[in-house]
Amino acid sequence: MPTSPTEPAGPRASRGFTLLEILLVLGVLALIASVVVARLDLVTPTYRLRAAARDLAETVAQARSESIARAQAVELHYDLAAGKYWLSLPAEAGADGPSQQAPSSFRPRALPEGVRFADCTFFRGEATRSGAVTVLFSFLGACEGHLVHLADEAGNAFTVEVLPLALQVNLYNSRWELADATGQ
Repeated sequence: MPTSPTEPAGPRASRGFTLLEILLVLGVLALIASVVVARLDLVTPTYRLRAAARDLAETVAQARSESIARAQAVELHYDLAAGKYWLSLPAEAGADGPSQQAPSSFRPRALPEGVRFADCTFFRGEATRSGAVTVLFSFLGACEGHLVHLADEAGNAFTVEVLPLALQVNLYNSRWELADATGQ
């Protein structure tokens, strides 16, 4: 029985943790952290692909909004080889992007590293796998229906479906073909 309040109740009561115990716990934590970090490398490309699809869908919605707000046509350009896309007014379209008079929101956007355009397929059946594609949005916001297929280095795919007249953009976490989109 202890004789004073500062005297330990047993032989190990005041000793704390040994250096070996602390090193063992740190080793286990380091092992767990390394497994988690390794798994994040597998997940990151999927998030980049999904973010690219969402950004592209926002640009399509912006093209529709701008054409309606301005009461004039707006063009959406896809440069499949360079992995870039941008908006322009038809009179100012340039080979490398919008002119200097274009709003800053019309600036060219690049796909994230590791994400590429696989192709752009129009509902009329024409598919483009390289080069440049331009989609015209009328002053009412309508455009030609098309699918934009995005892919990453791991083989994952995302489809951005742009519906004509419906003012709607759908995202699919896989590669949708034209028959899937039109129900044919």
